[in-house]
Amino acid sequence: MSSIHCAHPPCQSVNPLENSLCEACGFLLVKRYLWAVGDWIKAFQVGELLEERYLLEAPNILLDTLPAQSPLGLEEIPPRIMPYLKLFPLRLHIPLVYSFLASPDPEMDLSVWLLEYGALLLNEQGKPQYPQLFPQLAEVWQEASPLRQLIWLRQMVQLWRPLQSQKVVSGLLDPALVRVNGPNIQLLELPLDSHHYHRIKELMVVWSDLLKTAHPAIADFCEELGEKLGKGKIPHADYLLALLEGAIAELAQSYDCQYQIITATDTGPRREHNEDACYPSGGELQEGNQPQQTLVIICDGIGGQDAGEIASQLATDDLSQRLTPLFEQSSNLSPQDWVKGIKQAINETNDVIYDRNEQENRTDRDRMGTTLVMSLARHQELYFANVGDSRLYWITATSCQQMTVDDDLASREVRLGYELYRNVQHFSHSGSLTQALGIMASERIQPSIERVLLEGEGLLLLCSDGLSDLDRIEQYWQTELLPILTGEIDLLTARDRLIKLANEKNGHDNVTIALVHYRVSPSTDEIAPLSLTEIQARLPKTRNPETLAEVPSEDSPRILTQAEIDTEPGSEELPEETIPPSPPRQPPFWQWALLCLAIIIFLGYTVSQWFNKTPEPTPLATPEMNITPPPPSELPSPASSPLVAPSDIASPIPSVTSSSVTPPPIPASPIPSPP
Repeated sequence: MSSIHCAHPPCQSVNPLENSLCEACGFLLVKRYLWAVGDWIKAFQVGELLEERYLLEAPNILLDTLPAQSPLGLEEIPPRIMPYLKLFPLRLHIPLVYSFLASPDPEMDLSVWLLEYGALLLNEQGKPQYPQLFPQLAEVWQEASPLRQLIWLRQMVQLWRPLQSQKVVSGLLDPALVRVNGPNIQLLELPLDSHHYHRIKELMVVWSDLLKTAHPAIADFCEELGEKLGKGKIPHADYLLALLEGAIAELAQSYDCQYQIITATDTGPRREHNEDACYPSGGELQEGNQPQQTLVIICDGIGGQDAGEIASQLATDDLSQRLTPLFEQSSNLSPQDWVKGIKQAINETNDVIYDRNEQENRTDRDRMGTTLVMSLARHQELYFANVGDSRLYWITATSCQQMTVDDDLASREVRLGYELYRNVQHFSHSGSLTQALGIMASERIQPSIERVLLEGEGLLLLCSDGLSDLDRIEQYWQTELLPILTGEIDLLTARDRLIKLANEKNGHDNVTIALVHYRVSPSTDEIAPLSLTEIQARLPKTRNPETLAEVPSEDSPRILTQAEIDTEPGSEELPEETIPPSPPRQPPFWQWALLCLAIIIFLGYTVSQWFNKTPEPTPLATPEMNITPPPPSELPSPASSPLVAPSDIASPIPSVTSSSVTPPPIPASPIPSPP
């Protein structure tokens, strides 16, 4: 009979596979289902246990029966899976490489790669709710609201440039690989492109049938959009994105948004002082739909009981005040303005803490700092930011996804293409922070600021690592958070249960949480049909097809600032998104004609001089046709993030040995993890 080991590190007892709780310690059993990529997996039968660990539950689907143990690591990251690591910040849409099954023949590449997708929705038997992990987009398309349909199209266009930069855009062009995970497009895997340049009109391979069956409110818009896209009249991904953004903004006017918020912070059973802080701090249920009414901030202090408490409280107080000018101008601001304004406020708050460190002559481990995770909503738009390892999770009726990427050594190793995420997590000090508020001047930090669009009903959980450590959210979301959406418990009850869960199942740290329950639903039964022509006419001149390729898109900040991870392994900088160069252009016909004419004249002149027996003149230089594509238009990259000092690392993280990968040195700027 098949069995599974408990994932709780001190326990790891063997349990029957049908159990949901460990018989020894009472913890929920972690059932981590993986997708296998590689033809060799077809050689095995369902029910076989591979490498004494992975149970083949269904074709291409395996269950890790030893979830507490580190997966098999790699000495060298092969090019085939490097795109997964480079696109790590796009984890809402891109799977992580979990491990691999080694090739049985060292002379042949038969390795099978195992991919994971975060917390899957499981049924009462502990099996995936969807037999193939996620439904295909085409299977759920017609059930979705018009706003959700447009958001899905927008997400696919957002992914175009990052995937193109890593030569894996083919994943967007295979209907079988385009899946849906809750509110988000989920790519099942990333096949390598067979050639180096795909055109945006190729999206019609997937979109053709979808656009024909769009919701009646957007049917005309989608028909016109498909016609223009198929004929190549939408030449750039940015222009297509601008059209979808315009349609979403107009459609959203027919929707109402409601938000409920509650927060809590607790010292925990093993600490004497609480170095966490949150905003709002009252602990009472709040409701509203204006940005200032939806603001939530959580900070986890660094630097000891006095310094940590000061830094976290200073950050929440100062940042909430610095965002006020944005709230006052809310209706006049573009998404790009919001991103810039939030970044400026975070940088200024950082410098307030930094200046205090300088004034008090705090050095090394005595310097105060804090992590940060925050969110606010403007109608259906959610803006969120993080620095450090405090997290934001997005929960819907069918999904639980981590939205933020930790600023720690483990994430850094993955982003630079050195290691697999699950493997590096088992290294010593992999959780040490690479940046935090207040430790350094704002020029040297890079807050991640992102924007997503909400629709339907869902839940946002912001928390410090006192709750999120040891994958507690992934383990308990179906029992502690999903009941809010089914109406079984209210926010107050859920908040108290989460604090209790953190103290009982973790208990090593302070814990702070915020729950944001949202509903975005139509305000009327009849939604006016959208017109592509009208939306196109309202676009700013800078958004027309002729000029848009040179203008940074007001896109989701996740794509703009995180997706184009530096393609040179070893660099510590995370550049802004760059627009890839167009294919090499051929010289216009008239230039070729002039060149040919010049050659003919030159040859005629030379021949005539030869017959006239005059000294051969020095030939004129033939003009060179040096036509090269312009360099990519690139936004300036922020300063690189500092790493922990060697004094903070007892056993340095080993880097992958590769001819193309050289691990960067670790500078001596200590950022201890929050205690």
